[in-house]
Amino acid sequence: MICYMPFIDIDDQLLDKLTTALGPVTIYCPGPGTVSDHMLAAAEEKRLDLRRAHGVDTDHLSRAVQEFKAWADLHGGEIADLAGLSKFMQDRPPLADEASPTRIGDQIRHFGEPAPHEEADPVFQAALFLSMARQFDRQQVAVTRDLGEVQTMEKTMLARLTGDDHDPDQGIGTTPEAGVSAGISDIGGFMTARRVGSWAELACKDPGSRSFLLYVTSSPAVLEHLLDHFEDAGGPLRTRLGTGDAENGHGNLKVIEALESLAFAEDPAAMSADCFQAGSGTHPADLTVYTLAGISPLDFPFRLLGSHDRTGQGPSPGKRALNTLIGLMEK
Repeated sequence: MICYMPFIDIDDQLLDKLTTALGPVTIYCPGPGTVSDHMLAAAEEKRLDLRRAHGVDTDHLSRAVQEFKAWADLHGGEIADLAGLSKFMQDRPPLADEASPTRIGDQIRHFGEPAPHEEADPVFQAALFLSMARQFDRQQVAVTRDLGEVQTMEKTMLARLTGDDHDPDQGIGTTPEAGVSAGISDIGGFMTARRVGSWAELACKDPGSRSFLLYVTSSPAVLEHLLDHFEDAGGPLRTRLGTGDAENGHGNLKVIEALESLAFAEDPAAMSADCFQAGSGTHPADLTVYTLAGISPLDFPFRLLGSHDRTGQGPSPGKRALNTLIGLMEK
């Protein structure tokens, strides 16, 4: 099983790439409101395993998100001011659920001030932060796409003015490919540590069984953060996955076997890079893998939080993997 991190949302194309190449994928999510229709469909098809935040009241979470939106309205409507929201979230639980506008306004004005006899729930705050981060990320992608359309139109107009003899209608009314015209940045590069820590809070409280072979991300900034945290990581090992035509409908079997060998190897450093054989397919994607020797996949999220206490952690069926694999897969 593959676990995607630290995001609670995944775009359609990347989800299809991951599940086609590597099999079923697990994603942690705060609640039903953070799950897209495409993800729900993938879950019904057993390609996606959705793990809800354990112990989080989804109604309370939804109300807290709405109250933070009210906070944003008081600050120019910038719900994407994730850093400001995060600052206010420190050392205090989310806003209370009273519906009175006067009460809500008073809470917003005094939010962030310490209150007696209150203790912050780290799992709830993690779920709330990730929910807000999802909205921020979607806004950033939309803004970047809009900028790309403007840049395409500007280039077309400039070509007309300079007498360039290419098709004058080229680019008008079309949406550029993601990352081409506007250069979509790595959304994981914003508040990376907070994202990873919040994800780890959800993963650590997961009471279900876990048998992950690989924790994978699509963010270079997230991978860099993990490598900074685990300085002894071995690798990298790289392979190109075929994601258009899965072998027998079961993914890139040779790569999956190589991941299993790394995860259970007593000496993963002795394994050759030749163990990763490139898969076939019409839409290849690059996968880069690092090994955290001696850190089991069950222990990995606890290590991210600086904890070794796995009280309440769900069981891991079968033989326990010896090493954690972390990887970067291109979008």
